[in-house]
Amino acid sequence: MSNTIKVILSIIVEVAIIAVWLVILAPWYNSTEINANVNNVISREADKESVTNPPLEDIEQYRMVYNYNGTRDLIIDLMEEERAKFAVTYKGSSNFEMTLLTSDRKEYKIITDQQGPFEYIQAVDVPYTGPYLIKVKTEGPWSIEQR
Repeated sequence: MSNTIKVILSIIVEVAIIAVWLVILAPWYNSTEINANVNNVISREADKESVTNPPLEDIEQYRMVYNYNGTRDLIIDLMEEERAKFAVTYKGSSNFEMTLLTSDRKEYKIITDQQGPFEYIQAVDVPYTGPYLIKVKTEGPWSIEQR
């Protein structure tokens, strides 16, 4: 095979990789959803923090949102925070328990332990920046947004 054909094939492969990134992976990687149209605020209720409306200062370019059903363990990374904030939505009717564990799997704090359905926002002081484990024990659909 000549060098010209090898170069052309190499370019085609690189273009295909970039196309896959742009079409499939980029929307998943940057899952930020920002409502930039602030002129539609009808009442001051929109200014209050809720599970669906974080304060503007909490909106970052990359927000981590986890959507699952049932019991699950999640690894999260608190990179520059001394305080972690979680917005939790649980749509099931059983008990929902969410516990924060350190990277060596020692229980650090029970974030919530209550019957569903509910929406809940909790800020937690953490001893260090780095990886943590979130252990969720429940039945039914839930989501956690790391703010």
